[in-house]
Amino acid sequence: MCSSDLSATMLSARRRKVSSRIPEGCPLPFQLTTELARNKNSVVFEATPVDAATLHPSTKPIPPHHATVVVKAFVCEDSKKGLQKCRAEARALRSSAHPYVCEFLGRYSQNGRHFLAVKHYEQDLFSLAFPSPLRGPELSEQECLLAFTKIVLALDHMHSKGVVHCDVKLENVFVSGDTVALGDFGLAKKFDSSTRRTFGPGTVLYSAPETHLGLKVKGPEIDVWAAGVLLYLLIEGFFPFDGTSSLDVINAITSCGGIPEYSCASDDTRALISSMLEANPANRISIADIKEMPIVAAIIEALPAPASSPKKSAKSDFASAALFLAPIKKTLGSPCSPRRAAPSAAPLRSKSARSASDQRTLRLSCTPPPQRCASRRYRHLAASGGLLVATRARSDTSSRLQAGMARQ
Repeated sequence: MCSSDLSATMLSARRRKVSSRIPEGCPLPFQLTTELARNKNSVVFEATPVDAATLHPSTKPIPPHHATVVVKAFVCEDSKKGLQKCRAEARALRSSAHPYVCEFLGRYSQNGRHFLAVKHYEQDLFSLAFPSPLRGPELSEQECLLAFTKIVLALDHMHSKGVVHCDVKLENVFVSGDTVALGDFGLAKKFDSSTRRTFGPGTVLYSAPETHLGLKVKGPEIDVWAAGVLLYLLIEGFFPFDGTSSLDVINAITSCGGIPEYSCASDDTRALISSMLEANPANRISIADIKEMPIVAAIIEALPAPASSPKKSAKSDFASAALFLAPIKKTLGSPCSPRRAAPSAAPLRSKSARSASDQRTLRLSCTPPPQRCASRRYRHLAASGGLLVATRARSDTSSRLQAGMARQ
């Protein structure tokens, strides 16, 4: 081959575009190892990257500094539907790139199978805040506000890019060291601030009233409500609107009966949560106004630059969060010490069977009141030993919701 042909070949290789479509018979850029979660449309795996030298030239490799990644495989019966979902989620992640948004690594397709690769994080925020199903939340109010503020900054960036998440919840917030990242954009949608439209509910326990009432909104109001539920759950240890079934939860959300009494939150935090859980979306506080709230603004001002590499222990890092959150102690009124958890993991008992000391421990640890501890959700947690919420069912269509409410 002459030098001119060699130069032309090299130039062609440089100009060759990296494709998300992997030729048949060629290896994927990752090796699936452990299944982490599953639903009707996708399966989430832990995976390890493969050597870039073994990949097809058009396949984008996983960056070498990622020892482990998370891969979402779309398992829709219709391959075209799976491709549409994969593309939509990839676009939302790519356009929402931010230090507090889950890092997007690539989208891949092969033989009708579609995959989405993202950065691997140590655990989700639910597992960090509730390490045992029989204990109350174990993060202090300052630590809860720290995580919440990072979520608010992620949502603010997303909304500036015209993306609404639609499924903000503890299980979709991931933690590694001092890194907090909002992930799982499977329900994310584009929105235009100049128009209003209806949105379907995400996870019922975090869903806003307008998603069940068919009201037209811009979109960010839904994320604000869900973030308010998230902060209430982190601090108080139970959901503000709960029930033994999805329909009960929906009725509690749409009845505008008000938020249950607070037992752990400071006055400023109560005011923040109440403004976020305003039933009328027109009167609900915006993300921009949340950032101006004193307790949130103080954290934003004190936030260090995002770390380039996560620390070893997420729990130990959150435990030291109060060191840099000292400026907001004065705003909160008094330092919020970590809540004491119940000393033993004994099975849940009825209110009458508990001793006075047991009930006092429950109050100090900010676990749900005795009548809530006996609910189906907590019985499920005690029986399974898992960290999944039993009643986080999803209402698929508004017609099914209306039919269910009519029957009641």
